[in-house]
Amino acid sequence: MKWTAVLISLFIVVTSCADKATINQEDSFFDISVFVDSLLNDNASYVDVNRTIKMAGEKEEKELSSADLKNVFEFMKQFNINHPRKYDKYTVSKSPDKISYVTKEDHFEIKNCTILKKGNRIQSIEVLYESESIISSSIKNIVWMPEQSLIVQNSFTSLWSQPKEMEIKWTYVKK
Repeated sequence: MKWTAVLISLFIVVTSCADKATINQEDSFFDISVFVDSLLNDNASYVDVNRTIKMAGEKEEKELSSADLKNVFEFMKQFNINHPRKYDKYTVSKSPDKISYVTKEDHFEIKNCTILKKGNRIQSIEVLYESESIISSSIKNIVWMPEQSLIVQNSFTSLWSQPKEMEIKWTYVKK
């Protein structure tokens, strides 16, 4: 009897692992993490880098002749929705030049992710991210054009402060 239980348990473990390994790639979502890693492995350099921060009517610009944009690109990985457990949680619309993911779940923070492409080249990735707790909320609109810019617009409210708007924009030229 003991051996039967062990064999059944082993069978369940093996078959559940097999299901995870045979995920249909057609059902998978665009993987932002893989895309970012491919850009970082490209060893491309960027010139004419400009960072602009706008907040509370103030504007700060910083021009750099070149910069390591690794952290800027890595920022986008947090918006990756390519997880098998999420495949049925988003409505997917596909066309040759556009893939759009819209959440079906109110509690998901990534509400919308749209990938615009021309052929096999990614033209832009747009993300709508909303985070809410009892004491604060944040809405981020992100537009990333991998060949030229990353724009993050953030609206933040909290119980202890006035609503705040902030925009950070990185522009650059891939060399």
